[in-house]
Amino acid sequence: MQEHKSKLLESLHVFEELGAWIQNSENKDHNYKYWLITINYGKSQFKALIDWCEESIEALRS
Repeated sequence: MQEHKSKLLESLHVFEELGAWIQNSENKDHNYKYWLITINYGKSQFKALIDWCEESIEALRS
């Protein structure tokens, strides 16, 4: 479970970096808002899975 959480955290970091890169890009494509929406969706999914991992780890420790 901890290993899975670590992989999720790495993936979340990639999404955060990609979002920052798109946000700071000088030549913003007219679709960049849609890319950010998609990235935010992915970040939300990863955060939810990370929370689930943390809750599961805590439940297994009890």
